[in-house]
Amino acid sequence: YNTASKVIKMYDGSDWFTVGTTTSGLTLSGHRLQLADLNHYLTLGTTTQSGLSMLTLEATSTAAIPLTLRGYASQTANLFQVHDVAGTELFALDFAGNASTTMISTTGNIWVDGILTVAGNSVQASADIGGGYNTLGTGSGITLSTAGKIQLNSDLEVNGYATTTASNGNFNTNGSIAIASTTPAQELTVTGDAYFGSAATTTLHIKSTAASTGGCVEIEGANDTIYRFYATTTGPIILEAGVCQ
Repeated sequence: YNTASKVIKMYDGSDWFTVGTTTSGLTLSGHRLQLADLNHYLTLGTTTQSGLSMLTLEATSTAAIPLTLRGYASQTANLFQVHDVAGTELFALDFAGNASTTMISTTGNIWVDGILTVAGNSVQASADIGGGYNTLGTGSGITLSTAGKIQLNSDLEVNGYATTTASNGNFNTNGSIAIASTTPAQELTVTGDAYFGSAATTTLHIKSTAASTGGCVEIEGANDTIYRFYATTTGPIILEAGVCQ
């Protein structure tokens, strides 16, 4: 004990190091505080170790902050990192506050008040009643934008208007599209009226994928009889009772 400076010093065989003062508690003049055994642990704010944690920080009041990490001026390295035993990074918080990890798994909610960017695949699984669909929201400014494709293995339900201002692009499905119906009778089912319009001549193209088959339109008469009309190789359109397929 140095009575002149009121400090406690420890000799390591080469130098004397200050380990404690009467005014500032524990002070280390070196650069390291080492606990070399799992049975050794450090607790701050409590005398009780949390499980097998080697470091336990416990708030001592409702206003206490258990841990603060503050970067250096013009910090470029990460502020916080978690590694596995091989030294592989599992989680990191960079100097700007951006978090990176190999996976995020939660049973609660994830709220994004900005832009969510997904560089890989986005897979959504929902337990919502109604066949497994996710709700994007009800606000007029809600937007789902993707540079790639959106793939659904279940149903896509739109409770409002499904509109687009894009000049090109495809909407592909291996199932059926039902408008104003939940039970499509064919690949495309419209319950109600259909309107086709364009700046040029409006064209409705009906074509068969099989060779030498041609297209056919099927309508139901007022007497509940099914009629079909189709073009022939000689020119006139045939209208007769019967179905197209």
